[in-house]
Amino acid sequence: MGLQRLNEGMNALTEINEILQREKVFLVGAVICWGNPPRHADPCQKSVLYVGHSTEEKQAFDQFVARRYDPGYGGQELYGTLWFSDHRWAIRGEYDGSEWWEIHEFPTPPRRPNVEEA
Repeated sequence: MGLQRLNEGMNALTEINEILQREKVFLVGAVICWGNPPRHADPCQKSVLYVGHSTEEKQAFDQFVARRYDPGYGGQELYGTLWFSDHRWAIRGEYDGSEWWEIHEFPTPPRRPNVEEA
């Protein structure tokens, strides 16, 4: 992503598109909240991109997400989950006000050893 001056902020749509390009995946679905945490008493501004979304729904989602925010220190501004075409997903991470996307994949479950291998 490169370094940015704090007063420039970060465009959330640009950030997501950079992840998609770097990971060579496309967005299957997403839930994004701006403002308060989703479980907070004051509702956040929320957008859902459903699996099987139309081009128009994706455009509306992109427009909702295309905001500048400060990913540095301070209160968390962006919450959400992104689901990718390769069955991985990303959740929004935060520590001491610094924000980022954490990419996850399903771990391989343990397999019973072959009797001949044991």
